[in-house]
This record gives sequence, C-alpha cells and structure tokens, in this order.
Amino acid sequence: AGATLAVAGPLAADLPLRVAALVVPGVAALTLAGGIVLTGRGAREIAAVPPTGTAPARRAEGTAVQVASHVVAALALLLTVGEVRHAAAVCTLWGVALGLRALRPAESAARRWAHAAAAGAAELVAAWLLLWAARVALVEAYTLPAAVLGLLAGWLALRAWPDRSSWLAYGPGLGAALLPSLVSVGVAGDQPWRRLLLGGGALLVVLAGAQWRRQAPVVLGGGVLATLALREMVDVWDRLPRWIFLAVGGFVLIGLAMTYERRRRDLRRLRAAVGRMN
Repeated sequence: AGATLAVAGPLAADLPLRVAALVVPGVAALTLAGGIVLTGRGAREIAAVPPTGTAPARRAEGTAVQVASHVVAALALLLTVGEVRHAAAVCTLWGVALGLRALRPAESAARRWAHAAAAGAAELVAAWLLLWAARVALVEAYTLPAAVLGLLAGWLALRAWPDRSSWLAYGPGLGAALLPSLVSVGVAGDQPWRRLLLGGGALLVVLAGAQWRRQAPVVLGGGVLATLALREMVDVWDRLPRWIFLAVGGFVLIGLAMTYERRRRDLRRLRAAVGRMN
C-alpha cells in the first residue's frame, strides 16, 4: 500500500514516472526499518525468561516485512526502465540502505557480511549504469571498480578468517582486474599503453603476493606476465630477421644444457615455495 501511494502521488501531480521511482526507495527503506524493529522485538522476547509465546511470530513478521522491502526496491528499479541515470540513483539509495542495515549491532557476522556484500553490489551496479549513460567504452572503467570491491571484501574476509585460501579471498578481484584487460590486449589491435600498464600492474601483483606469501596473486600475476611476454614475442616475430630468433634459441638451449641440474633445483624450489603459500 505504501509503494502504491508513492507511485500514485507523483502521477496525480502530473509528474513523470521516473520521479515516482525516486520516492519508492524511501518507502522500501522505511519498510526495512520496520522489519528490523519487529525482528529485534522478537529476539528480545525470545531472550526473556520465560520467553513469550508471540516471539516466534514476531520474528517471522519481521522477516516477512524485510522481504517486502526488497520487493518494493525491485519495483522502484522497474519504474526506471529506459532511464539509466534514475536507475543508478535507485541502486545508490538502496545500497546506502543496505549498508546501514549491515551496521546493526545485534546482527550475526554472516548476516552482516551478506548485507555489506549486497550494498557493495548495488553501488557497483549504480557506477556501471552511470558509466553506460555517459557512453564510456574503456573496459577498465567497468572492471577496476569491481576489482577494488572484490579485493577489499577479500582482505576483510582474511582478517576475519585467516585460514581462508587466497584464491577465495583475492582470486575474484584479481581476475576482474587482470583478465578482461588481457583479453582486450589479445583480441584487439595495437594497444601499447594498455599492454605496458597491464604488465606493470601484473608485476606489482606478483611482488605483493611474494611479499605477503599469497599464492593467488603470484600465480595470476605471473600467468598474465607470461602471456604478455609471449604476445610480445609473437608481435616482433615478423619484424626481425629469422636468424636472430634461431641464434637466441640456440644460446638459450646451450645455457640450459650447461646448467640443467641447477635449473631443475630452481624449479623444485619455486614449486615448493609456491606450494607453501596460503
């Protein structure tokens, strides 16, 4: 009923539907706050000695009202179809509401993490929509905010649970930062500055992973560096005489043959060092 009134009011005043879409998130936020109050009252009644008989029903009511708030927020987003900037505003407002929801002291750690992740996702979608509305075509403008959000979430997760794997903590964020740019370099034409910046970023990732003994940054950054190096070799293949590559390849083979045992030991040490990383 509140969402219907929020839509009908602006329409009765001959205002566009997109204006109503900015009013409905307020109704959703109030609904979310009401659900929190009901859930808190149910929790206090359960903790009382003796617990009251209405406590489970109160908590169920609170959960239902909070679910209704998310439905109202989705309705607000549907009202912005065709209006990208207003959709970004709705996502921003709902992200703020979810972020405040995550700050409730009585929440469990799992629920707080879930609401914080949802708030971050809403803000990220809002940023993407604004970039799309501005017709920004740079790949990194979309991927780097997601990467920063993923890395921040991974860092916080490792602080809370130090025994978690670095692949779970940093893998998604590093993948979002490195892999789309690597695909762009491999598919598109000549992009010297992108290749240079991507290589520098991958090198920093490898150094950071080696410094803090994290396996995911070392492996992902090293893989990107190796792929870039191979791409550069292919790029210069047709620009230099063939005998240069044959000569370099011959010297490399001779050097490997002379130091074969030492290289095997180095590879075993490298494999063992990477395996010991978290």
